[in-house]
Amino acid sequence: MNQAQVTLKKNQTTGRYDCLNNGNEVITFLTSGEGLNLIDGDQIVNGRIEHNGKDYYWISDYGVLKKDLHDGVIGYIDFEEMWLPL
Repeated sequence: MNQAQVTLKKNQTTGRYDCLNNGNEVITFLTSGEGLNLIDGDQIVNGRIEHNGKDYYWISDYGVLKKDLHDGVIGYIDFEEMWLPL
């Protein structure tokens, strides 16, 4: 599986989280239901972004872990799920 490391930054205009690459360029954005894998201790945990009507948060695939999102969160997205703006 091909993954890209990204850093999240909240887009104040749209309210969504932009995904920045290591050069701080926006390569895509995340919205509800899209995959984002986070590091928990020494392992990568598969999960997705969800929206509760007010804020976005991350939840693991099995619903065991839930984390609030904020600027600076580092995660991994699958290349197959990436949408690249024109």
